[in-house]
Amino acid sequence: MPWRRTATDDDYVSWRDDDMREARKPPLVRKAVRWLAAALTVTGFVVLMMEIQRDPNRCHQNCFDGTDNTFEAGHVWTAYSGAWQWDAQLALGWLAFLVSLWALWAAGRRSRSETIASLGLTVALIAAWIVWVTVQPPPGRLA
Repeated sequence: MPWRRTATDDDYVSWRDDDMREARKPPLVRKAVRWLAAALTVTGFVVLMMEIQRDPNRCHQNCFDGTDNTFEAGHVWTAYSGAWQWDAQLALGWLAFLVSLWALWAAGRRSRSETIASLGLTVALIAAWIVWVTVQPPPGRLA
C-alpha cells in the first residue's frame, strides 16, 4: 500500500465546520488555455475578415483574364482572378476561423488531447494563411 499523507488534527476541518460556499477557482493553466483559445478565435476572425475584404479585389487592374486586360498566358497565378488559389485562400481563412471556434469550445471542457489538437490546428491554419498571403507573388510578374 503506497504511503500517503494524512491530515493532522490541526489541519483537519469537519464538513460541518467547513465553508461550502467558498468558490473553487479553476487552475491557472486552464485559465491560460481559455485565454489562448479566445485570442486565437479573435485572430481567426481577423484573418477571415482580411480575406473577405481582399477577395473581391483579387488582382483588380492587373488581371490578364479578360477583365481589364486581354487574356495573356504565362503570368503568375495572382494575375488571374479565376485562379483556384484565390478560392483556396478564402477557404483556408474560413477553416481557420471555424477551427478556432472549435478550440474555444474545447478549451477546458473537453479532453486534454482534443484541446491540444484544436489549438495546434488553429495555430497551424492561421500561420499557413499568413505565410501564403505574405509570400504570394505580385500579379505583374511573369511565371
